[in-house]
Amino acid sequence: LALAYVLTICGDTLIDLGDPAGHALLTEARSVINRCPDPGIADRYLSRIESRHNVAAARSARAEALVEQLTARETAVLRYLPTKMSQREIASELYVSLNTVKTHSSAIYRKLGVDNRKAAVQAARDHQLL
Repeated sequence: LALAYVLTICGDTLIDLGDPAGHALLTEARSVINRCPDPGIADRYLSRIESRHNVAAARSARAEALVEQLTARETAVLRYLPTKMSQREIASELYVSLNTVKTHSSAIYRKLGVDNRKAAVQAARDHQLL
């Protein structure tokens, strides 16, 4: 979380100074926080800075564009991600192979801009897909 704080502070300062590179630092800070199981106050702090610089709206618009690209089968897999079912159990439920579920899960993570199941569930909820 220390890295997220440093990225947020530096990004905020650079944007205040008129340097657009600050937006990239805030994006990286968001990526770090999204990977934390319990970001605590760091998430609220970054959200406040993003709001101040209107970064959240731009990030949300980009995410919305990606969410629209989920296929019907990816959406079916996505609906099982919040459960405690294993990928093998999801495959059995959907009558597909384990490799198919793994492939769809990877595509979901990529399209939602996340790198794990928990973050995918949160992103899907944020975009009202679940």
